[in-house]
Order: sequence, then C-alpha cells, then structure tokens
Amino acid sequence: MVRRAKKENPWLREIGWASTICEPLGCEVAEADLSKYEIAKIKGDGVSLVIYPHTTSARNQHARVRDNGSKDKRKAALIMRAMDHGIGLSEADALHVRLSCTFSQKNYSPLWDDLPKLQAAIIDLQSREATHG
Repeated sequence: MVRRAKKENPWLREIGWASTICEPLGCEVAEADLSKYEIAKIKGDGVSLVIYPHTTSARNQHARVRDNGSKDKRKAALIMRAMDHGIGLSEADALHVRLSCTFSQKNYSPLWDDLPKLQAAIIDLQSREATHG
C-alpha cells in the first residue's frame, strides 16, 4: 500500500492574512474543511464568517468571504470590509489583497467604501475589543 503525503493547503497565505486582519478585531481564524469548499472560519463575539474558494469564468482562483449567520451584522460587515482592503497587513500584502480580489464579497466593490470612515470605524472597533478582550 502506498501512502500519499497529506496535500498542503494551498490557501495558507490567505489564512495568515485573515488572522492578521481579524485577530485585532476580536475574531479567531481556524482552518476549515476544503472538501466542503471552505478555506477558513472566522468566529468572534456575534460574528461568524466563512472564507471560501472562488473560481472565475477565466479559471482564476481567489478567496471570497461571506457572512455565515452572524448575530452582529454591522460588526461582521465591518470586518469583511477590513479584509477586502487588507487593513492591518503590510503595504505590499494589502495592495495584493485589493488588486487580486482576495477576500472580496459577491456583488460588492471596495470602491464604494469611504476609506477614511472605514479606517475610523476599524480603530473604534479595535479599541472596544482591547478594553473588553
């Protein structure tokens, strides 16, 4: 019997980015079951998100994020916006996230965001998490 080595998760970079973005916002990121088309699950107080693989019609792949029954919809939306902009990542990684559609959401464009207001809301959320966490 020939044993095959466990296939390495091709999404480890995205999972690391998600952790860097989400942990200061009070959420934990855990690797999920790729056979269920889930890259990672993000859980926090009132927040439940899923990162999943998406293949475009051109056969390009990137990670998308969606709400998975969050109780606090405003906080979940804010975290998804932070992910889409790569807030908290290095400048190079944030640029890659924005330009490659990583952490994008179906039918939403980061161009619609008022970035200064988004950054202020993220800072407010981080300070609330720091005092409660």
